[in-house]
Amino acid sequence: IRRFSSPSLEIAKNTKLLATTVSKNTALHAAIQNGHHELLAMLLKVVVSLPVETNLSIILDRKTFNQGTPIDIAIFKQQPKCLRVLLEFLESNDLLKTLMTDEGEQILRDAVVSEDIEVLKVLLQFGFHRGIEKAISIASARQSRGILRLLLHYYTLLTQINAMKTYMYVMF
Repeated sequence: IRRFSSPSLEIAKNTKLLATTVSKNTALHAAIQNGHHELLAMLLKVVVSLPVETNLSIILDRKTFNQGTPIDIAIFKQQPKCLRVLLEFLESNDLLKTLMTDEGEQILRDAVVSEDIEVLKVLLQFGFHRGIEKAISIASARQSRGILRLLLHYYTLLTQINAMKTYMYVMF
């Protein structure tokens, strides 16, 4: 990874580093599947230079890939560092709210099913809490005690914050 410099990124753009395989996977998928979060960060620098609609399709479009989006893979392959890199990329490019609005509930449920506490923590830290009640019921049904404990703790905090907001609104 350290061998890649700015000229290497230019070469990567020109050699279609983000081309898809027969199974419609990209280098982003391979980096995530193998937990190479530093390589993923480098590849995302290439993605930034692509047109916005390409950015979105590479990261967000479920129909584009056989194995799911890079975010799906980070969740199901239990790669919290890669997930963090992806979400930071989306946040820095003002794309995170789009993902949360369109796919947020499903992403949270997928994290519960993957049963990886670290992946779930990353999602909650980035504000993926829409549909948390359903996620709690899934964790309960699966008897995932650690996941359930984390979700209930976070739900309690959200409830307290909402109660404080309501109180402040009523008082002022």
